[in-house]
Amino acid sequence: MNFKLHELLLTVIVSICLWMGIGAYMSEDTTLDSPAAMPPITVPVPPTPFTTTAPIHTPTTTYPTLSYGYAPIVSKDGEAHAALYRDAVLENIRPEHHHILAPLVAAIRYQENGRAGLEYGCMSEYAKDRGYRKQAGECALTVQYNYDRYLNGGCRIAGCFHKDGTPGDTTGYIAYLGHVYCPLGAKNDPMNLNVHWISGVTSFYNTFTN
Repeated sequence: MNFKLHELLLTVIVSICLWMGIGAYMSEDTTLDSPAAMPPITVPVPPTPFTTTAPIHTPTTTYPTLSYGYAPIVSKDGEAHAALYRDAVLENIRPEHHHILAPLVAAIRYQENGRAGLEYGCMSEYAKDRGYRKQAGECALTVQYNYDRYLNGGCRIAGCFHKDGTPGDTTGYIAYLGHVYCPLGAKNDPMNLNVHWISGVTSFYNTFTN
């Protein structure tokens, strides 16, 4: 009997201890397990893009616009053909010569006054009846190439007496170019109309640039 009583008391004591242990565990502060009490999540901020206060480089050299030649071509041939003229000039004439030679190309267009396919009077297989752009391109290329020859004393054509051209002397250059572009006595000029080419181009050039 005493053994059973002792066993019963032992069971009660163990139960009380277990109950007290669970209670103590439940009484601990568990607020950290609560979502509301969790520390806020910090989202990393992306780094600030690199910036500099250094000035942006801008070219110090600018070239005059092509308006001296472009506007007359618009008036004569329309904006679509003027765009082809501009493209021909940009491709074949160096930027530092635009203000001198671009209006000269336009003046040649006015003087030649050619039909479709011969607008600029270019008779080569490359340009004749190959479209406006080919005509303008051949003219611009010829103007630039011979301007270089003119400045370097490259004239070896009968009747051309220039030895060394003067930069900016467009009147002298037009006279030089006339012996190349529109020579007197050409087989395709039975009426000798080429005699008026130099004076006509000079007049148009002065009109476009003044």
